[in-house]
Amino acid sequence: MPEPVVTVTHTIMDGPVVRWYRDLTAAELNSCLLSASRTGVMIHGEVYLHDLPAEWITAAELAHKSLKAGADVSGLATHVVLTDSADPARPELPPTRDQFAALLDAIKEDR
Repeated sequence: MPEPVVTVTHTIMDGPVVRWYRDLTAAELNSCLLSASRTGVMIHGEVYLHDLPAEWITAAELAHKSLKAGADVSGLATHVVLTDSADPARPELPPTRDQFAALLDAIKEDR
């Protein structure tokens, strides 16, 4: 399985939630396979536990423990949701956090 797309977003009920997606298309369709919040770790959709890479499950368990302790897990994100989409099924995702950082640097230079 290729590297996952991982996002960290804030929700009203659970606070920060880390979500693992199979690929960018799945993220655009808001079809995560695994998520972690301070409440716990959930498997989503029609996927078996043994189909998920052990590294993803371990990362989700660590994210859950970190969130429960009040830690910042934003560094786990490989992609960033820039805006609240009017259509929650199609969040807007930039390519990578490095490109997002470059965009922020460019904005700072313009000021």
